[in-house]
Amino acid sequence: MEGDGFEPSVPVGVLDDKLGDKAVHLGIDHHAIEGQENQLYSDHVVRLDLNLNVYAADGPDLGGAFDFDFGSTPMLYQPPGCPPQLAVMNKNGALYIYNRNAIGSGAMQVLQISVFKSSGVEGLFVGDPVYDPVFNLIYTGNSQDNDAGTFLHGLIALVPQADCTLALAWQKQVGINGGVGLYLNPVTPPIAANGVVYYATSIHGHVYAFDGSTGQQLWDSGLLTEAGIYAAPTVVNGQLFVATFDNKIYAFGLP
Repeated sequence: MEGDGFEPSVPVGVLDDKLGDKAVHLGIDHHAIEGQENQLYSDHVVRLDLNLNVYAADGPDLGGAFDFDFGSTPMLYQPPGCPPQLAVMNKNGALYIYNRNAIGSGAMQVLQISVFKSSGVEGLFVGDPVYDPVFNLIYTGNSQDNDAGTFLHGLIALVPQADCTLALAWQKQVGINGGVGLYLNPVTPPIAANGVVYYATSIHGHVYAFDGSTGQQLWDSGLLTEAGIYAAPTVVNGQLFVATFDNKIYAFGLP
């Protein structure tokens, strides 16, 4: 969507096919409300109906720095025994967890997965997490260790708790910690298929396959891929397809 205070090209996550509700983060921010309509921020999580009427919205405190916004599509999931939820990544390095039926009440949990940067321009925590309902795990990439050292760069698996918040299940430290000089290292979204999680390490340019339950490494592309990988790999008909920055597409047999 484009318009006053809206960040363009923001994807939408469908909340409920029956009701036609949607969840999307939009730039309905205080700068636009105050009349500064040239601000390219996207700092709210919003639930809309099919006519784009606002059903509920939340604008969390993102740390007060420049250009902190949600560079991520809301990922919709529902763990057993929990209400419908969503998880969305912010360029401040945090993963925001919402009850989809209570978005206006604010995030039910905020996990500082990546390092907190002084500006969203430097923010590398973008992309999308993924939920595997078979293992009841959420996977997210992380391209820089957080300040506390609790979440490291690489692939992270989170497990829903009895209170529907998330806790660390396992993590695998792969790739490069942070950027390299002027080259940024944004998160490339992982994918989960048939019990395996595939994760590409962005500027590092490697693809890894992990057991979705235990995190055991099953395979990696090694030096076969020669450039950065900034799009999520894709599994189709028993093959793994990977697009690289040097205009190549690789096809691998599944491990």
